[in-house]
Amino acid sequence: MIPGMGIRLAGRISEASILVIENDATQMQLVTAMLKSIGAGRVACAQSAEDAFAVIGYPEAGPKTHPVDLILMDVVLADSNGIDLYQRLAASPAMALVPIIIITSLSDAETLKDAFDAGAADFITKPIADYELEARVSAALGWRRSMLIRIERENELEKREKELVKVTEVLQQTNERLQLLSTRDALTGIANRRGLNDFLEMEWRRAAREEGSLSLLMIDVDDFKNFNDTHGHQAGDECLWMVALSLKDCLHRGADMVGRYGGEEFLAVLPDTPIEGAMNVAEVMRQSVEEKGIAHTESRTGAGVVTVSVGVACGKPKMAMVSDSLLTAADTALYEAKSQGRNRVVTAPDLVTAA
Repeated sequence: MIPGMGIRLAGRISEASILVIENDATQMQLVTAMLKSIGAGRVACAQSAEDAFAVIGYPEAGPKTHPVDLILMDVVLADSNGIDLYQRLAASPAMALVPIIIITSLSDAETLKDAFDAGAADFITKPIADYELEARVSAALGWRRSMLIRIERENELEKREKELVKVTEVLQQTNERLQLLSTRDALTGIANRRGLNDFLEMEWRRAAREEGSLSLLMIDVDDFKNFNDTHGHQAGDECLWMVALSLKDCLHRGADMVGRYGGEEFLAVLPDTPIEGAMNVAEVMRQSVEEKGIAHTESRTGAGVVTVSVGVACGKPKMAMVSDSLLTAADTALYEAKSQGRNRVVTAPDLVTAA
């Protein structure tokens, strides 16, 4: 919006505030009287550039004291050339949409050219006829009103566009938040099964393209049902949260992910990791959980604390294969770890890990 413009949409002469800048007092009275006779509501007068600045407000004259919709100005003033005054007024953004009608007794082409080159909206030659004055004043005010309406509509459109952008940003943030929530486990804060599956499929395809290796660790809390039965579900939730934190802390690469696969079962996805590296990570995780020292008197491992069993599988994905084959291998290895007494790491058969 143009500074100082406000939203005065004066379109009729009776609604307009008009400033007359005229050096000759008699001529000023005449023009003022004619404006009143054609219905002008508010008319202010100035006999010099200094007076004009005091009325409309200008940087050197302080705050605006009189809002102006139209200026009628003589080209000959006591302290300034009218065209020079117009150029000074036009430099103010607040005057950008205030039309100026030049009043002149001169009819030579050079004077009129200078007036229009300076940006004058129109001109009237002396002696002034009331019908001509009314027509030119009405036309100038009509132009101002149409420009103000246009700018107001553009401002409103810009405002709505900004609001739309803001709403869109909020919706995008909300969608991102919902997307994050849909792939995060509410209890532990790490990835849930959906998040793990999405990540696994992405890394499977990448490894197939780059002919790289991909390792999975299937992790299960030993005798968790007994823990829940003994300590209660709230303690069970706290146990899962601590196990999840411990497992997550064992991963030091941004490319790795661990999540809650379901119940007391967790899955770690390790891209670009050979079987030896995956086994090392699995053992670090097993030890980390045991060292948490979460009491579990009913554990069949005999450790007296919460422990985990880990099944490890590694392979070189192919586009013709599906990731379920690696999941199955890791799950089979986990089952074997359980069968061997729990609280241990077991790898899938060599035939599968080399697939």
